[in-house]
This record gives sequence, structure tokens and C-alpha cells, in this order.
Amino acid sequence: MTGLLHKAGRYLFGYDAVESKNRRQAPTGRLRSEDKELLSHQRRKLTSASRDIHRNFTIAAWAIRKHLDYVSTFSFQSRTGSADLDGRIEDLMGWWSRPANCDVAARHSFPRLVRLAEERRTVDGDIFFLKLSDGRLQAIEGDRIQTPTSGLPQGVLPTAFVHGVQVDEAGQALGYAVCKRPASGADFMYERLIPAPYVVHHAFFDRFDQVRGISPLAAAINTLRDTYEGFDYALAKAKVAQMFALAFYREAAEPLGEVTGEDADGDGTPACRQRVPTAR
Repeated sequence: MTGLLHKAGRYLFGYDAVESKNRRQAPTGRLRSEDKELLSHQRRKLTSASRDIHRNFTIAAWAIRKHLDYVSTFSFQSRTGSADLDGRIEDLMGWWSRPANCDVAARHSFPRLVRLAEERRTVDGDIFFLKLSDGRLQAIEGDRIQTPTSGLPQGVLPTAFVHGVQVDEAGQALGYAVCKRPASGADFMYERLIPAPYVVHHAFFDRFDQVRGISPLAAAINTLRDTYEGFDYALAKAKVAQMFALAFYREAAEPLGEVTGEDADGDGTPACRQRVPTAR
């Protein structure tokens, strides 16, 4: 009797989320790592879609900028307890933060690098910084880290990579395969393999066994795309409505008015009684 009640309780009070009632899409039941859920060609499409939304949709671009205002705006402050030492450290940090001292391209200051890094993490999913021996940083955008089909050093197999990241059995990053963007329609070309200790990987992670970051915009891409295109359709409809006009037609042999034969105004011309054309 107890076993029967236990089974009945499991049947009556189980999780509704696993019950298929044909009212919504049923879960597939597949349990895979996040890197397997988003394959290499799908990652390219997602990155392209998120960049396009960020580039063209004003509302999405505004939301990303507000996110950056909250999480990437700061000023360095040293708190060692010694006012003299704190001042010297802050002066040194201010000197290093200049574009020529921290950015290998001498293009962005350190606060600007931080903001751009968070922007790329939000849109692309992740960003990489190569630490150079002279203390400067070189930014590597996420689409350039890919598993190459050829050109790897001897003894290094493509099967050891997960979306361009060489990992060991425990999932620790060992190296990053940097590729060159194609100048034409060709595929990315392998450039070099950078050891992991020289790279800072800034990414959005949602799971423990995840190797590459995935943009948080992924869940909203379709909705943002539909909204963006809906604005265009609504504007086109409004323009058509403004240009709409009502046209009246008549037969070619039908006179514009009925001739009465009376010269009411005395000008020698028979008067016509106007008839309103009918709309067809």
C-alpha cells in the first residue's frame, strides 16, 4: 500500500516541466557541454548576428552602452596604507594607462581598453589580451581564436582544441590558436599558437565546464532582430498611408454634366447641371 501511495504521489506531484502536454515545445533531453551546443559554424553566425544588431539597432546599442557605464567605468586607487606610496603607485598607474604605454597599437588608454573589452565580451562572448614582455597589452578579438584545419605545429592535433583553445584532460587551457582574418572569401588562416600563461581570457561563462564564452545577447537575438525589422515595416506602412489617395473613374463617352439647353446666365452657352461621378 505504501509503495502504491509513493508511486501515486510521484505521478501527481512531479515536476510539471518534464511533462509533455502538447502545449509547448517539449525538451529534447540532450545534456551536452555548452561548447557542444554551439558549434564552430554556429558561433560564427551568432557573432555576426550580435555584431549586426549592435551596429544597426539603436535600442540594443543604447542598452549595451548603459551596461558598460555601470560595469566598466572606474578609476584606479591604491590603498596600501601609506599616503606617499599610494601616490607614487597611482602616478605610475596613470603613466602606464596612457595609450602609448599600455596598448601595443598606441590607440586606447587603459580605461578605454577595459570598456572595449567588456563591450566585446558582451557582443562576441569573449575577448583575449596577449601580455607582451614590455608590459603592453595586445587585444585579440574572439573570432580570431579558432581551431585551424592546417598549419598547427608538429605533434599538436586539432582534436586537442575546443573552439581554438588547446585544453588538457581536465579542461585547463594550454594554448590559444590565433588565426588571421581572410582578405577575401577564404577561410581563416592559422597564425600562431600562444601559451595560455601569456593570455588573459575575458569571457561570459554560464557553466563550469565551458571553455569559450557566449554572448548574453544570444537569448535575445531573434527578438531584437524581429523588433528591428518591425520598425522598418511599420515605417514603410506609415509612408504608404501618407501617400494613399482616392481616385474616381468615368466612362469616356459619359459627359461631365447633363446639358439642359437653357442659357441661364445669358452668355449664349447652354448650361450644364453637374453630376457627381461615382467611385469605382
